[in-house]
Amino acid sequence: MSFKIGIREFDRVLKQALAQTYAYRAEFATEFDFKHELFHQLHSLEINGYKLGDKLPGCKTSMLHAEAKPINGLTGRNAYADLLICNPTIERRYNYRAEFVIELKKTLNAKKLTAEIDKFAKYNDALRKYDAVRKLYIASTNKPTIDSASIKQIISERKQSNASIEVLTHRSRNDVVTPQSRRRSRTKTPFSERVSKCVTATLNLYGKNRDDIYHSFFWRNYEYTNEGDWTFPCEGDFVAQLYHRLRVVFRQAADIFTDYRTPSARNKKVDLFVQRGDETVGVEVKMNYDNLFRGDEIPNILQKFDAMSHDHPNHTNFLIVIQGEYAHRVNREGVNRKADSLDRLRQKRFELFHYDEIRNKAIGPVSAEEAQKLAIR
Repeated sequence: MSFKIGIREFDRVLKQALAQTYAYRAEFATEFDFKHELFHQLHSLEINGYKLGDKLPGCKTSMLHAEAKPINGLTGRNAYADLLICNPTIERRYNYRAEFVIELKKTLNAKKLTAEIDKFAKYNDALRKYDAVRKLYIASTNKPTIDSASIKQIISERKQSNASIEVLTHRSRNDVVTPQSRRRSRTKTPFSERVSKCVTATLNLYGKNRDDIYHSFFWRNYEYTNEGDWTFPCEGDFVAQLYHRLRVVFRQAADIFTDYRTPSARNKKVDLFVQRGDETVGVEVKMNYDNLFRGDEIPNILQKFDAMSHDHPNHTNFLIVIQGEYAHRVNREGVNRKADSLDRLRQKRFELFHYDEIRNKAIGPVSAEEAQKLAIR
């Protein structure tokens, strides 16, 4: 399949999505909320007649990704792009050719702009010239504290000769905004059950598209730490796709927050928080049981779940472990990470989801105890 993504066409699509995102909420409390809403708005827009967030026909993935490394093997937070557009028809050793990168700042200033341009130059230098990312977009969530003249000067001074960089702000809002639907869902299905169905649909994006461990639906960010027989789906990419499905299902009938801090545990964040009236659901996503087992992950998650349940009387907690049977080998001491994690989780009440790669099906919602009984020995 021959497929190309034109810069001008993507410029138009991105500006449309940004206009819709800015119109959705007067001001975003966090960069994370802005990122996920922009992902949602981009998801259904089209390039060459194909939606950015759906699998490209004949390919293993979509064009749109979140929290993705434009180049494999880099380490640290500066290795990740907030949003990335790839060409799914062009495979690299891991993942696919990265075409465009979108970086977001809650409030853009000169220091942050300089840092983003330098970060872009660093990983673009690491790519061969024919494979370099074609354009960097930097969008300010709220009104920037830097003027247009200063933006142009910094870009001129720091950008590479082969790079294209554009800064987009509220002042860039000159596109026609597609009106937001105010229609409320009339379904009588229980609130948490509808959230649950969105979780299952997102898990199936991973499970049903994993025949090639290096080129699957979700971006692979931890390639060089694997032992050759599996890779790890990006949690941020998963959360973004889940957010999109929640927005499609609930439209304006529910509020969805990312990196949410509940009042009685302000120092802890949960990946997603969904609220409709007095009903709430908190969602925490982990890559696999090895990832869950590390450090204080389990105590932290249980503390967050307790805090949300305390703060919201009609509340349900969801824990999603994407890889349910892969990536939890028995360690040198003979401890099975999955079995041990489930045993430690049994003390609390919450709904657990994971994908069972052996049975080839999404599991959940179940309790930790039920998950133990279902476990493959």
